[in-house]
This record gives sequence, structure tokens and C-alpha cells, in this order.
Amino acid sequence: MSRKSKLSYEEKIAAINEYKTRQGSYTNIAIKYGISDISLKDMVAVYDSQGAEGLLPKRGNTKYSKELKLQAVTDYHSAFAA
Repeated sequence: MSRKSKLSYEEKIAAINEYKTRQGSYTNIAIKYGISDISLKDMVAVYDSQGAEGLLPKRGNTKYSKELKLQAVTDYHSAFAA
């Protein structure tokens, strides 16, 4: 699946502002911007919890340390060993 967003940061902010100022429903605004209403709901939720910074594009994959990976595997195995 592609990670490229259909909307730019500015378009996301505009769509959220339209919803917040009651210029349309989730469905109507989503159709206008060519996205699903679920995507718009998710963007509004991110905006509400993290602010506008949460909508900025993220670069690259999350990198986990070897220690964290080993701890995750150990925890997984210990959960089934009991």
C-alpha cells in the first residue's frame, strides 16, 4: 500500500477547518476532497489530540533498538509459557 497522502498538509487543515466551522458534514467534506469520511474523522481526531503538528508528514519507518525488539520477543514468549 502507498504511504503517500492524498491531501497536502494545507488541504488537511482546510478540510478540518471546514468541518470545525460546520460548513458541511464529514461525508460532504470528504467527497469534496476525494477522501473517505473515515479518513476525515481520523484526521480530526489526530488534530484534536496532537494539534496541527500531528498532521505533518512523517519521514521513514520507525526504527526500534535491538534491545526493544528482544524485550518484545521475550515478553511474547513468556506470555505463552505460563
